[in-house]
Amino acid sequence: MENWQDLKLTGDVLTRSAGRLADTDALVCGDVCLSYGQMDGAANQVANALLALGLERGAKVAIMARNVPEYALVYFGVARSGQVLVHISTRYIASELSWVLEESDSEVLIVEAAFADVAKAALADCTRIRHLVVIADYEDAHPVPGGVTS
Repeated sequence: MENWQDLKLTGDVLTRSAGRLADTDALVCGDVCLSYGQMDGAANQVANALLALGLERGAKVAIMARNVPEYALVYFGVARSGQVLVHISTRYIASELSWVLEESDSEVLIVEAAFADVAKAALADCTRIRHLVVIADYEDAHPVPGGVTS
């Protein structure tokens, strides 16, 4: 058995679990069900996409999203790539968001589509963000049967 102290990054925890429990459900949210293996692969895709942006180790990546499946994938992908995740409140208005992004030295903002307008307005006063990534709204990407929303 691998020693937990040998794990270097938070992303390593997911890799270890995927190696042992690849086909076991890891994330269930409404109609979305991802195995450890699927999450591991998706986290790798996020990490590789961030590295392709030319970010250095320790760069700040901010996320403004609700508790959606994509949040977990970003969490592990950022950890795996060696960047630092900055959690942003979805209740911020543009001026508050801009201030937090500037103070945190974030270079990338990943935002759920529901908050894209606030993010775009904030970026008008934010000089540090080099990349804006918009992820789909959970309800749009994963409609609830019968039209009921959570």
